[in-house]
Order: sequence, then structure tokens, then C-alpha cells
Amino acid sequence: MNRLVSRVLSKYTRFSLPRLQFQNIRFSHSFPLRDYQQKAIDLILESSNSGVKRQAIEMATGSGKTVVFSHLIPLLKGKGTKTLVLEHTQELIAQSYDKITRINPDLRVGIEMAESRARLNDDVIVASVQSLATNKRFTKFNPDDFKTII
Repeated sequence: MNRLVSRVLSKYTRFSLPRLQFQNIRFSHSFPLRDYQQKAIDLILESSNSGVKRQAIEMATGSGKTVVFSHLIPLLKGKGTKTLVLEHTQELIAQSYDKITRINPDLRVGIEMAESRARLNDDVIVASVQSLATNKRFTKFNPDDFKTII
């Protein structure tokens, strides 16, 4: 992890929510889902299994969108195996990287932003929209490798 990401990640306070029970999926990390987050995941998976390819979900600020999509990453199926997470700011990139790696410690997560370069064998690539807007950086990735874009 480069110094910029380390510096941004250090701004976030580490915390754990109380462990809650939920219906379908059990995880062994410190980010248990709240009922509405589990419902969002269940609905997204149900729609995905029904063939809906483009989904949008609306959640209020602070409601745990990053936690929800971090839980979804290993559950979503598609033609490819990788996930691309697009963000607009360094803070959101750092937050996504932090949550994804903590919720999914078995996944290789890379950052494509400024001086940071994701590896081609990363399972999840968290990228800035601005960095991928350049053709040189965008074309290094094969679109067929991605099962989903968040």
C-alpha cells in the first residue's frame, strides 16, 4: 500500500458494530449487517438472479453503502471474476479499499489512482473515475474480466 493510501486510511477511526443476526449469509468479520442492509443485499441478489443487469440502490448518507457492496462482491456472479469499484475522491477510494479488504480478507484488492497502479491479478480494483478516463490506463484492463462494476 503506498504512502498516500496509508495516510488517507489513517484518518478513519476503526470501530466495530455490535454483532447482529441476519437471515441468509454469515460472515466472520467485524462488520455485521443491519436488517436493512441485509434486505438490500437479498433484493440485489434476487434481481441479479432474475436477469437484471443494471441495478441502482439508494441509501442515505451514513447508512453503510460501502459495507453493503463489500459484502456483495463475493456473492455476485457474472462472466468475469473481478470487480471494478469506481469512486470520485481519494477519501472514498480509501474508505472502499479499507472496507473491502477488512470484509473480504481473501481477496486481492488494488487501487488505480494517481501514482497507484492495480495489479492485473487483483480480484477487486478500486479506481478513480479520473484515472480511468485516460485511455492508457483504461485499456490495460480487459472488460471481459469483470463480473460487475460498482
